Amino acid sequence: MILDERSIALLSQIINSNQHILLKQLQENLNISRRTIYYDLEKINNWLEFHGMHKVKNTRNLGLIIDEDSKTKIRELITDLDKEIYIYSHNERKAIIFIYLCFFDKKKLIINDFISVIDVCRNTIISDIKELKEELKPFRIQLKYENNKGYYIQGNERNIRNTLSNYVEKIIKKNRRELLVINDPLNREVIFKKEIINKIIDIIYDIEKIIGVQFTDKMIFNIAVRFYTFVNRIKNNRYVDMDEAEVITIKKTKEYLAAKYICNELEKLFDVVITEMERSFFTIYLLSAKIFKDKFYLLEEDKSKEIKNAIILMTEEFEKNACVNLYDKEILLENLYLHLKTAYYRVKYGITFENPLTQIIKQKYAEIYKLTKKVIHHFVDITETMPSDDEISYVAIHFGAWLNSTETIQDSDKQILIVCHEGIGVSKILENQLNELLAGLNIAVKTKSIRDYEKMEKVNANLMISTIHLNAKNVPIYLVNSILSNEEKKKLISFIYKFFSINNNGSNHTVSLMNIIKKNAIITDEKRLIKDLNEHLYVNSVVKKEKQPMLNELIKSSNVQIIQKAENWEEAIEIAAQPLVLSNHIKKSYVQAMIDNVKEMGPYIVIGPKVAIPHARPEEGVVETSMSLLRIKESVSFSEKEEHKVNLVIILASKDNIEHLKALSQLSKILTSEENRNKLIYDADKEEIVKIIDRYSK
Repeated sequence: MILDERSIALLSQIINSNQHILLKQLQENLNISRRTIYYDLEKINNWLEFHGMHKVKNTRNLGLIIDEDSKTKIRELITDLDKEIYIYSHNERKAIIFIYLCFFDKKKLIINDFISVIDVCRNTIISDIKELKEELKPFRIQLKYENNKGYYIQGNERNIRNTLSNYVEKIIKKNRRELLVINDPLNREVIFKKEIINKIIDIIYDIEKIIGVQFTDKMIFNIAVRFYTFVNRIKNNRYVDMDEAEVITIKKTKEYLAAKYICNELEKLFDVVITEMERSFFTIYLLSAKIFKDKFYLLEEDKSKEIKNAIILMTEEFEKNACVNLYDKEILLENLYLHLKTAYYRVKYGITFENPLTQIIKQKYAEIYKLTKKVIHHFVDITETMPSDDEISYVAIHFGAWLNSTETIQDSDKQILIVCHEGIGVSKILENQLNELLAGLNIAVKTKSIRDYEKMEKVNANLMISTIHLNAKNVPIYLVNSILSNEEKKKLISFIYKFFSINNNGSNHTVSLMNIIKKNAIITDEKRLIKDLNEHLYVNSVVKKEKQPMLNELIKSSNVQIIQKAENWEEAIEIAAQPLVLSNHIKKSYVQAMIDNVKEMGPYIVIGPKVAIPHARPEEGVVETSMSLLRIKESVSFSEKEEHKVNLVIILASKDNIEHLKALSQLSKILTSEENRNKLIYDADKEEIVKIIDRYSK
């Protein structure tokens, strides 16, 4: 009994997953319908039964899974499973065509060459080439065809290599340190040789000691692959050209010494000569590579000093605009420096590293992204170039991680280890999400890099959660995305609930539901039903919908006041806060905390002409997220300076550092309009103030 290729591809996905795999995920991975999966699953189960193995288990809401003993036997029976029969996506096909053109530009390449590599029809290749031509135009690269030469690319070598790097990223497998297999039918071997890339990775580990940094796990693999492609271009006698002054500047960096070491090793590995100018080009990529640790963080260099000052200004402006006071700010500043130090070179030299989280950040953390974009101008003052959305998203990740920081349990007999390959900011966000889900369960969470995990003989934890496929050691591994959707959170906390055999005595909701069920159904296993209900209610209680209320939901008509005057700024804050105290949205301690903040830090709450937004930390007395507005006809002074005279006092009280951000963004739009601002400060009565707020609450 033999399985066909599609069934082998499906079975490969199931046995290479360390957990249940959803049908939806399989549909996306294999580009097949649910009906086809069920059809192939029947063939697979017949094949498994024929060979004396357990069938694939399909658990509702969790997906497909197969036992470990069967996985071992399957791998013995089908040696081709790990090669994963794969159908390239539209974008992957274009990337492969460009990579092929770069690697074999001395050969006459025709349509049939691309067909043999990608295994699609002629019309599909022609359509892909047409799109690729258009994609390359912004990079000043031309894709041409001549009868005697075939297809070839033409352009500046630096542009070609930078673009080649971008396309190589598109063929890195999701959640793996592996590239898609691209065969070279001319030589009957793969283009990217895994053993060579691993040797380059070892060389990069060596140079970390030379420059005193630790690159992120993802970056090491990424840089190794890029260097592999650069050397192949050199072997084809394609060389970069750099300005002499630029080369002189680069040679002064410690990264240049590391690049020299790498190039010496690459010369031996590839039997190629790498020129001084090429070594400078390799240096640029080392300078641009994201780092996790920097031994020389405290050393002052001219550019480092500028970047550190820009980060301080960015953070201060972010806090002011977001109306928050960030915890452990020194650690945040250090982490931002580690990121922006390398981002400076990426922006300066037009080097891009794709951020797979950009769209998620823009959607899930939209207000944080907008706030980050507002403050990035301090960094632009140094680079003189606006960073890409990918770069801004990475900075937003750092701010988001600190805004949403949660308390961590240090010691517990229940421990989870997170292994994240993305870097500091993303690791912190994942840790925060997990701590939020585990609140009250007394489970300790710790984070490690991949290399730290690989050095461990034994994992000192009960469970591992990883963003990348890893070889399991003594504990099971649960694979996750870096930023979890609510559905993913539910599945994860449900798994943890079962894994740690968490017991709770239920709740009044469970008792009520059981009474209803007993009236309307026959219960065959009451204990099991109670346990399942408890789990369901618990999971849904910890995974809350992320709610960011609109401005008019917080500044209600009852929270708007207009008075003639206040004796001083302290009284202005007290009067403005009174509706929130009376409605029990804040405690009196919060009012005092706002006043104490101004006394300690000065009139930082005056955010624009005639407008102040007093606020304090959530734990200082916030009961429910809320806002109130007070207009004072005779301005009150928050200092002796003229610019600190205020007519509009808007109290902000948020349960956390994020819940108020949408409302604050809407308020900002109102205040940005001079006409609206003047109406609120001078003319509008209470009814008109409410109408203006309603108009912007969308």
